[in-house]
Amino acid sequence: MVAATEIGYAYLGTGTDFWPIFAEQLGEASFADRAALSNLFQRSSAKLGLAQPPDTPWNLAFCHIAWPVMHAILPIELHRPLARTLREVRAHLDVSGSDAGLIAPIRNRAQLTGGVRLIAWLDDHYTAAAVIRRFLQPNGTHGIASSALNRIAADLASDESANTALREARKRQKALEAQPRQRPRRRAEIEPKFAPLILRTVEQRLSFALKIPQMQQAARDSARSALDAMRWRAFLWGDGRPVPGRNIFSDFPLQLQVEALPGTDVPLIADVADLPIAQEAKDFLGSLRVATAAPILFSDFSDEGDALQRSGAAIADSGHCILLADPAQIAPPSAEQLGRVAGLRGYRLDAADPANQVWLAALGFAVRQTTRFSWIGDVEIEQHRPVPRFHVGNFIAFELNAPCGNCEARLTTPDGKQSALAGVGTLMAGFTASDLGLYRLRYGAGEEQLFEVIAAEDDPNLLTVDIDAGTASTADLADRQITLRFDSAAPVQEAELELTLCCDGRAVKTVREILPDTPCRLGGDHIIWERLLDTDTVERLLSARRAELCVIVTGLLEASFAFEQVTAPFAWSKQADGQLVASDESGELSIFAAQPQQPLLLAATTNSTTVDDIRLFRAGHDRPLQAGGYCVGPRIWRGGDVPRARKPDRLVRQFASDRDQAADGRATVDALIGWSAAAVDHPVTQFRRGQIVRQLEAWVVQQLCGEAWEEQEAALAERRGRSFVSAFLAACARLQVGYCDVQMSRAQRALLDRILIRLIDARALPITLEASREPIEEELGIVLDEVFYDAYVALADDIESVGDTCPFNLDEDVDVGEVSENWDKALRAAAREAALIEMVDLLRPLDAGDTLSLADFESMLPDDIVDLLYGWIIKNRPAHHARQWNRDLVESAYWLFVRPAVAARLSWKAATERLLADSFSARAIRYAALRTRTSMGGK
Repeated sequence: MVAATEIGYAYLGTGTDFWPIFAEQLGEASFADRAALSNLFQRSSAKLGLAQPPDTPWNLAFCHIAWPVMHAILPIELHRPLARTLREVRAHLDVSGSDAGLIAPIRNRAQLTGGVRLIAWLDDHYTAAAVIRRFLQPNGTHGIASSALNRIAADLASDESANTALREARKRQKALEAQPRQRPRRRAEIEPKFAPLILRTVEQRLSFALKIPQMQQAARDSARSALDAMRWRAFLWGDGRPVPGRNIFSDFPLQLQVEALPGTDVPLIADVADLPIAQEAKDFLGSLRVATAAPILFSDFSDEGDALQRSGAAIADSGHCILLADPAQIAPPSAEQLGRVAGLRGYRLDAADPANQVWLAALGFAVRQTTRFSWIGDVEIEQHRPVPRFHVGNFIAFELNAPCGNCEARLTTPDGKQSALAGVGTLMAGFTASDLGLYRLRYGAGEEQLFEVIAAEDDPNLLTVDIDAGTASTADLADRQITLRFDSAAPVQEAELELTLCCDGRAVKTVREILPDTPCRLGGDHIIWERLLDTDTVERLLSARRAELCVIVTGLLEASFAFEQVTAPFAWSKQADGQLVASDESGELSIFAAQPQQPLLLAATTNSTTVDDIRLFRAGHDRPLQAGGYCVGPRIWRGGDVPRARKPDRLVRQFASDRDQAADGRATVDALIGWSAAAVDHPVTQFRRGQIVRQLEAWVVQQLCGEAWEEQEAALAERRGRSFVSAFLAACARLQVGYCDVQMSRAQRALLDRILIRLIDARALPITLEASREPIEEELGIVLDEVFYDAYVALADDIESVGDTCPFNLDEDVDVGEVSENWDKALRAAAREAALIEMVDLLRPLDAGDTLSLADFESMLPDDIVDLLYGWIIKNRPAHHARQWNRDLVESAYWLFVRPAVAARLSWKAATERLLADSFSARAIRYAALRTRTSMGGK
């Protein structure tokens, strides 16, 4: 640990090598060794009370490096950023005050100049305060060993830039300390803070959302905690749908439902003076305004269908914009009409159109002429890259076109040298690249173009191919989780592409296709994969131990890529004496078993099935394989003998862990899939196995969705098996809506409910979650009245048909004539139950959760649900998450929650990895699974 921490101290940040230095000094470290080192740090931290890395994006992405880097106190990579930040702090730093008070102004400045890593380091107030006090007051006592702090100070002093910045910081702090304290001034009038609107288009309908600006992190967290404790909800502009306080202090847009936008001077949130929060937070809430004066200008729609309000009055002529104007305004004929929202009409305008420019100018917006940039020299290499690349020696030329002004270009070379050119209207320039590295070209009104010059290949091929294949397993190839990337120095057109698949050395299938113009990519959705990987080919591919994909472009390219079988399939057989035997193409396999009391622990065992209790058998060589569970157990079961699994001492979210210390997420999911997909030999065993599966499922939900979600789900367990119609009738009975006060037996009341369910389904009434969001119309209320009356008539006929006397009179006792508001109350109560509204409140952001709650899962096929979830995740997933989702992984995660036995045949390992890293999306997928089970009758 000490040696690893020493390497972490010298670590220079993302993009530099940690493990190669570790291997050079301490020996090669495998992935298992890295996980073991992290576990050693974790156990030592728990035993000695040491600090643990916080859940920051960087620490989650580099989970093993985070431990030694954090315990290095202040790595060398942060010396210079910290010294420069201390120099830029404009306030007096009180080294004798609290840690939080000392760190707050430094963190505020770091958010402007310090970088993400320094901001994360400042979150540990104790360590940061001790180091900063040592820098500003070298002779004091600072809570951390003096030897460690002195070494850090000495290393920082050896960096001339950092040492100069630190000296200037000390001088400034002495000057600030010597200044006389000024009397507090009268509080200035609070300046309004404007929250930009977001214009959204969903199914060709416009709607508004609001992006709330945010306070500093510490003040925001304090205010959010206080308002959450009192369950405070804000009414935007004093009306509309209440918004939870935690949403006000989040970075997610708030959905608006307004008939008309109020004036700009109307406070967004009123009556904040009595809130139990700091004055800074009150001022923030009270200062919020929205620029609602028409016309309102927005940027063009993004890929997600959102357009952000523009604060300035200038528009670039290089794209499109959205304008909301009064319907009385007459737009040019070229303006695309988008519809109405809040009494305004929306138009999509091409800013380059002269007629649109005249109209925008009449409305008070200036159209700014932008400078056009284009490459006119040698063709860039690998044209799919975001930063263009050129070979050394290429002639790099460009053209700038400014129709109504001067052109100016400033080029910065990799060694920092600059050169500038200017022209009128049009500027063309070029040079022969001789230096390797990154070039920066600035032009126009702040526009910038980056490009890179790399070494030229000795004998470059006209066409090259590379592959992105995940784990390079045969399952990835069968699932089409691959992409072929073709690069060329010059475009290649009309070339013939040939793909040949070989399994275990034998050619299985060959297909040919015309290669698209290069450079290009052939992803898993390309037609050539559908032709190559048909049903028969996939079956042979999955049974092969090794596969090879041969790529041939006639006359230009020949390449091959190998795929290995990660999990070999095997088969069980039971001998006459009860012995279980598992074997694959390599021969007989070893046997492993797990008991209900410890369902996660798989240990080597004998293969005898003559046991007194249920056991899960797995097979493998040196470790159990991930498929093929075979569950056996007794044929006689007595009440009270239901085995209850003992919960592990700790459940950890990390993807790999020491099995003896804690149950990690992957082990829990592995056990759930194994017990769910196991074969059984008796109905009693099936029941007992189901008990284990339910317990494992609860642990998995806790791992992937969090304890708060698991507790809320357990509280709603009784409601999962109820359909929406049943919940609606239960709500009607509870609210005394529709049902008449007549004397009936329990059997007659149950018969009445069955008749009602049959009539509602037969008449296809729109009793859906979507309808429950809107008030019931009078016509639907009349239909519901008729349904209940017809149910009483049918009940009376059934009672009298068997010779019994009906206990009520249809003409006198049955009077169903409810007002629509009563039906609406019952329908909303049913929606809260059937749509699992309590679970929706745990989804983030809440408006995205509403999108899932409005989905009609009862009428959707599994593929439709997967498509819905995939689109939901792409739109709402936090941007800082490094692991990306694709549709196949979403499908695997969905079936993992709905039917784990189905997930066993999919890419559940990769899906589990993303679920562990993204609880945000895990909750959404779990919610969809719960709704699916509800629509399936709880099965």
